[in-house]
Amino acid sequence: MSDLQSSMPAQNPEDTKGKWRGKVGVLSVVLPLQIIVLSVCLVAMWCCISASEHKADKAGSAVPAQAAGAEAKPGISAATPSVTTATGVTVSPPKPEAGRPALATEDGGAAKGPARAGLNRFMHRLCEGECGLLILVMLSGALGGAVHAANSFVAYVGARSFVSSWFQWYLQRAPLGAGLATMVYFALRAGLMTSSTSGEDLNHFGFAAVGLLTGMFNTEALAKLKKVAEAFFSSAPTGRDTLAVKSVPELLGLDPLVATAGADLPIKLTGTGFTADTWVNAGGQALKPLRWTATSLEAVIPAAMLKAGQVLPVWVTTGSTGPRSVAQFSLRIS
Repeated sequence: MSDLQSSMPAQNPEDTKGKWRGKVGVLSVVLPLQIIVLSVCLVAMWCCISASEHKADKAGSAVPAQAAGAEAKPGISAATPSVTTATGVTVSPPKPEAGRPALATEDGGAAKGPARAGLNRFMHRLCEGECGLLILVMLSGALGGAVHAANSFVAYVGARSFVSSWFQWYLQRAPLGAGLATMVYFALRAGLMTSSTSGEDLNHFGFAAVGLLTGMFNTEALAKLKKVAEAFFSSAPTGRDTLAVKSVPELLGLDPLVATAGADLPIKLTGTGFTADTWVNAGGQALKPLRWTATSLEAVIPAAMLKAGQVLPVWVTTGSTGPRSVAQFSLRIS
């Protein structure tokens, strides 16, 4: 199992198809839409920051050049952009009339009107400096969280083990990723988290990568922030309603895969991580194993559950209603 899949929610397939079909349809639209919108916003923000930096560099190099040109050319005033012709006539550009907008300038600011010019100034200030970098990190974290949610959603729907009670988990991945990325960003800038590169040397690519990784691997990011907090604060006592995290067994095999209806069916499952609290689930019915080891389980499926032409999905869980294995096998009844 990959590191990304290991941080997905453990599922418990108690829902019927009719119960979660609607939520599957909603998530099938919302999650890809989140990824598309956040990707577009991230690219737009990146282009805005790049344009802002390019404009600042261009303005910084143009000021000395204009000053040098004004000193070198006779007949051109640095204060008033008038031109003296060969006959001695001085020609100056017309001044804008009162109450009318100024003529178009080189950067198009005055010609676009006060509203458009104000919007341009606002976007310029939004994209420059620390403000633009912070927004870039937030968008990267949200995108990473959305990708994590979509990957988990596809895996569990494909395994037919999606549970509608995890609906909010999928919806909240993007905002949680943005919040976690912001916290990690401030911790990095404050020097609370060790890094091989100083804050001044990190570029926009580095901070965007930090945001994406924080959003995708939120469990690891929370663990890192917890270590930072433990360096400043004492450990908090365990709450009364703390959610206990149970280990998830891994199912590797089922024997037999084909059976005949009419009699109780002994089955044997192989895998890893089996304990005394590991149960077998056949078609949504929890079965207590008769014998178990760390790598094998033996159980009996009642004859009443075996109907000709039926296909029973079989998996293992921690407890009768706890987290289940990612893998499952199909038992065909003839």
